[in-house]
Amino acid sequence: MIQKNTALFHRVVEEMIHLDRFHRAACDRRTAVFGMHRSNLRMLAYLYFKEEAASQKEIAEQMHITPAVVAVAVKRLQEEGYLKRTPCSSDRRAYEIVLTPKGVAAVEQTHAILDTVDKGMLSGFTDAEMEQLLCYFGRMHENLKRSEEGAVCAGQNT
Repeated sequence: MIQKNTALFHRVVEEMIHLDRFHRAACDRRTAVFGMHRSNLRMLAYLYFKEEAASQKEIAEQMHITPAVVAVAVKRLQEEGYLKRTPCSSDRRAYEIVLTPKGVAAVEQTHAILDTVDKGMLSGFTDAEMEQLLCYFGRMHENLKRSEEGAVCAGQNT
C-alpha cells in the first residue's frame, strides 16, 4: 500500500521526525532554566507522580535506562538538592529515592511549562481531531511493535 505514493510516505515520516525534534527543542528551551537534561526532569516527574519512594533499580526499569545511568543522575540531582537518597530499611544495599521540596517545585513548574508548549502545539485541533490522531498513533505503535517482533523472530532464525 505504501508503494503507491513513495514521496508522500517519505514526507509523512520526515514530518513526524521534524515534529518530534521541534517539540523536544521547544521543551528544552523553556526548561533550560533548571539546568538539567529532559531525562533528569522525567526522572523527577516519575518520582512526583509515583508519590512514594522508589529504588534506583525501579527507576531504571520504568525509564528503560541502565542502573548505572540512574546512579549518575541520582547523585547529581541529590547534590543539586532535587532529591534525597536514603538506605532502604529492608535492604541496606539498596537506596530509596524521594523528591525534596525543591524537586517537587521543579516538577510542578516544568509541568506548567510543558503543558503550555503542548497546548500551543495542539491549538486549533478539535476533540474529534485529537481522537483521530490518537487512533493513528495507536495504529503506528502497533505496526511498529509487530515489525520489531518480526525482526526479532527473523534474527533468531539465522
